Amino acid sequence: MPRTNRSLPITASAPGAIEPGETLAVNYTVQNIGGAEGSESSINLLVEGAVEDSDGGVTLAPDESATGSFSFGDTAQYDGELLNWTVKLQDAGKTSSGQTGVGAQPGSEIVIQSIDYPSSIAPTDTLSVDYTLENLGLEDGTESYVDLKVNGTDSTFDDTDNDVTVPGGGTTSGTLTFDNVSGQFNPGDTIEFTVELWDFGDVAAGNATIETPDGPSLQLESATAPEVVETNGILTVNYTLTNNGGTNGTESAVELVINDTVEDTDTNVTVPAGDTVTGSLSFG
Repeated sequence: MPRTNRSLPITASAPGAIEPGETLAVNYTVQNIGGAEGSESSINLLVEGAVEDSDGGVTLAPDESATGSFSFGDTAQYDGELLNWTVKLQDAGKTSSGQTGVGAQPGSEIVIQSIDYPSSIAPTDTLSVDYTLENLGLEDGTESYVDLKVNGTDSTFDDTDNDVTVPGGGTTSGTLTFDNVSGQFNPGDTIEFTVELWDFGDVAAGNATIETPDGPSLQLESATAPEVVETNGILTVNYTLTNNGGTNGTESAVELVINDTVEDTDTNVTVPAGDTVTGSLSFG
């Protein structure tokens, strides 16, 4: 169905490490991926849970985006620590978070510096999430598992990178994928996902919206029939068609084929946009 609601995801990034007393700069992008104009009264930077910087209201038309930057200068007090920051939309409550190391960290301390992903994908696409890990410590470190979770769960359809080594003070990048978009989601749905480090415990979250095709998109949702019928009885097969597109669609022929022979047909079956239609075919 057509996009009718506002949807304002936000992404933010900052350096993985800064010197004590250096100003922390956090850049953000907010995009309206919905079908209606969207507004936010305030966009805030929270450092260790406290609001430290704010930008005023923003109004975005569909598919419009806006960028901005926050700064936090009182970093000397966090020397040798990880600084937790969050950019938050005041009204929608959506957030993008990260960590920045202040000064040299002893040993190895691997964090997710950034993740990059599309704000929307086609129903037939594979979701790809690029990540960059940064080692805030002085020694090389290895993360056993960099894991992509979709809707909070692991599955055979999402990726895990094993034994990812990050040099001391350096970065390592990779890509994780989820290849069952059409099997688990419908157009208009939102995929919520996280990239998680098993050993070092850092987590980064994101989301992507499944695009709704402009034209019709019909598919056979289901077909059911009894397991047994009486001799010389009638076999009835019930079916459901779904239209995941943005306009009404018509299927010229829905056929019941038995042993390579067409035995019954429904013709010109119309399915409204975003809706389903059921029918039945018989043989006997």
